[in-house]
Amino acid sequence: KTKPISAVIGPAISWISIPIASLLGLYSIPQISYASTSRILSDKTRYRSFLRTVPSDEYQAWAMAEFVQYFEWNYVFLIASDDDYGKMGASAFKSAARRFNVCIANDEYIAFTSDRVKDYVRDTLGKLKSVERAKVIIVFSYLWQGEILLTEAERMNITDRTWITSDGWNTGAKLINVSKTMLEGIFTFAILSKPVPDFQKYVRNLSIRDAEENPWLLRYMEDILKCRRPGKYTVPSKMPGSYRTCGTHEKLPPETEVISELVPNVIDAVKATANALRAIIECQNGKVNCPKINEPISPDVFLSYVANTSFVGTDDVVVKFDGNGDLTSSGYIVRNLQVLANKKLEYVDVGNWSLVNETPKFNLNKSLIKWNRGARPLSTCFRVCLPGEKIVGQSECCWNCQRCEKGTVSSEAGSYACVVCNETHYDNAARTKCIVREIVYMSFGSAAGVLIFTFALLGILITSCAAVVFWRLRQTPIVSTSGRWMLSAFFVTLQLTFLFGIIFVFAKPTTASCIIIESIHELLTMLYSGFLFAKTRAANNILRRAVSPLKDMPSDLTGLIILGVSIAIELVLIVIRQSMAPSRSYFWNQEDNSRLLECQQHFNVARIMAVAVPMTILVTTTFLAFRERNNTDAFNEPKFLSFSTIALCILLSAFIPTYRYVVGISRILVVVFTAFATAFSCMGCLFIPKLYVIFVRPEQN
Repeated sequence: KTKPISAVIGPAISWISIPIASLLGLYSIPQISYASTSRILSDKTRYRSFLRTVPSDEYQAWAMAEFVQYFEWNYVFLIASDDDYGKMGASAFKSAARRFNVCIANDEYIAFTSDRVKDYVRDTLGKLKSVERAKVIIVFSYLWQGEILLTEAERMNITDRTWITSDGWNTGAKLINVSKTMLEGIFTFAILSKPVPDFQKYVRNLSIRDAEENPWLLRYMEDILKCRRPGKYTVPSKMPGSYRTCGTHEKLPPETEVISELVPNVIDAVKATANALRAIIECQNGKVNCPKINEPISPDVFLSYVANTSFVGTDDVVVKFDGNGDLTSSGYIVRNLQVLANKKLEYVDVGNWSLVNETPKFNLNKSLIKWNRGARPLSTCFRVCLPGEKIVGQSECCWNCQRCEKGTVSSEAGSYACVVCNETHYDNAARTKCIVREIVYMSFGSAAGVLIFTFALLGILITSCAAVVFWRLRQTPIVSTSGRWMLSAFFVTLQLTFLFGIIFVFAKPTTASCIIIESIHELLTMLYSGFLFAKTRAANNILRRAVSPLKDMPSDLTGLIILGVSIAIELVLIVIRQSMAPSRSYFWNQEDNSRLLECQQHFNVARIMAVAVPMTILVTTTFLAFRERNNTDAFNEPKFLSFSTIALCILLSAFIPTYRYVVGISRILVVVFTAFATAFSCMGCLFIPKLYVIFVRPEQN
């Protein structure tokens, strides 16, 4: 009579467990796998009686994603076998990767069982090769599939990548037939497993006779002992060629390494059923309070006892199943394949990841790790932005680096924004720090200051010499007809013009100095316009007719009155202008990164009036002088007066737009040298003809 099955332990491989779980679930027969990790088996709507003593691939994917995030890799290439194990593992990794902001450059699925597997592998590796920045590869496959992958990768010279593999590779990667340089640096996530010395001892003490009832163990011993025990079993042997007959008492050599990584999980699976049976027996014997159980025990009842069992497992961790049949605590060992001092390839445990009640814990000893190229790879969608750059166009893990704009800096790598330098600082060439601006202003120590000072001294010297000449010859006709008082006023105007330039050189811009400088500048404009206007015959005649007591007054004095009225008007305008918008010093940041201290320019109504009135007088004077140019009295002075007014109009026409739009030292130079040009033009037009007569044609004087 066939005995009913109470429970099934295994199988190990997920794609085999899946159909068996579907079948056993129909009858509620407990199935406890010790190695099937596919997360699809957690679906209780499809596999209601499936449980396992290994963690689901969902947790493995979680551990792998956290490992990737630990090394700040955010751009990886994902390869998986085109089966349930590979696809479900890849799906779980992609879900975990999203939580850690890790991007998948490509996810490729290879049908390793296809006749065209080599073409598929080459196509996948070709895509991998084209994604240069994805230096880390995540692989969900079995070991034999990994061997095909690595063999082709080495043939295609893809040796600069770091491979992170699932537990399907386990510790067998060191046996893959590729170069050691290709294998070194591979990481494998293996299920946390504690060695079981008693199992090693038990297997080594078994003889060939003891193994005859177990065909798989018998074949394993035959391959190790390189012999053959004739019998009824036909399990294929890995042993080539001829073989000898095994002795019945032969045992495994003491140095034999018995693979026992999944042994704790197998033991825990058996313990789970044993604990469930013990609980039922204790219930039947009345040792514990529980509902009455009728015999024979139904699969549903036995399944409920197995699912609710709890005990300390072989790894000293509590074995308990959750509602999906998964362990409530999971753990993985991070293993790094290395070439040791003895030139052998071995896995070195470099860290571990565990999850207890949904709380992850990750430990890693970076000092134990060996990388395939000797250094940790950089696997990012774009390089880390350097100091002087900022991250732009960022998605979850991809971005571009943009150089900081002028006037902004970033001092740290990976900056999301550039900091604006304040107005007292400027950015260095690398845009990595702000540097204090040097404060400059027009001074005697600068080239412009020396130039202005030289021209000012030259002008003062020439003016002084001319004044001495005219003073000594003040009784001669050529000087007396020009009017001694008006000439004196003109000499004062010329000297004030050159002193104006010297003030610019030696007076540091302050509120007080700016008020003085700009007031003198506006006053000088009126002095030249008023002087030339007062020298015209028409202006003198108008004054005499308007003020009858002055009709017999000499033109020298009436001209002085006209000049005085003009100055008074301008002084009123200057006071109004300074009251409405006082001149003040301010800083101007120049292109050469210096900080120029100068007088701030205001172009309000009062300023415009202070300039417009003397200009109106000058334009009027120009028309009057031009009309009187043919008068030959006073040694043809009207003609030369007309030349002066025209020269001044030309200078002012060029000065106004230039002054409005130039900045910095250039504006100061424009102001000063326009004033100097005005002085030299008037001296040239009015003094040179007189000096010519005095020194060259004295008989005309």
